[in-house]
Amino acid sequence: MRNLSYWWPFARTAWGWVWAGGTIVGVLFGLPKIAIERYEWYMDRFRDQPVKAYLFSLVTIGGSFPAGRAQWASAKGVFDIARATGRSERSVKKSLNRLEKKREVCREPGSDTWKANIPSYR
Repeated sequence: MRNLSYWWPFARTAWGWVWAGGTIVGVLFGLPKIAIERYEWYMDRFRDQPVKAYLFSLVTIGGSFPAGRAQWASAKGVFDIARATGRSERSVKKSLNRLEKKREVCREPGSDTWKANIPSYR
């Protein structure tokens, strides 16, 4: 059996071991962050955006006022959102919870209906 320095020439010196240790620490602390960011981006891009787009398509813009244009959002239930996006209710609920954490949608008080979180004037 050959020793480690045969397979990895940097193991012959102390500086090689220092660089290897630094690399291992960097990988251990860097990769989980990158993996989590990629997962969040994927979920936002491919799962949450259709739900958000559907809810924002329900925004109605009213008349013009000195403070701006009035707008309001219609609320829809999870079943209606799931049917409109072609996904299961469980998947839509997960997307709605993620979007609620980002404050992009909000739940109607006292019911299980959701709407886009928009200001009353824009």
